[in-house]
Amino acid sequence: YLITSPPTEIAAADLRVVDTLPGGSTVVVNKKSALEYRYNRIRKEHRVKLRGEAYFEIEKESDQSFIVETDGLF
Repeated sequence: YLITSPPTEIAAADLRVVDTLPGGSTVVVNKKSALEYRYNRIRKEHRVKLRGEAYFEIEKESDQSFIVETDGLF
């Protein structure tokens, strides 16, 4: 089986997009924003690369990390 999941990509052009990520967390991606999501089974790590704005409602998993990387700081 794969150690790291294939990337899940979510992009919002003119409207906000609401989606559920693998693992049950919910994300609202603002318009003109995009993200790429991967899960590493060995490290037990959820990693999101975000371009723009998004709101996350994270499903708690005490033994796993949820990391968000951005293009810059606000």
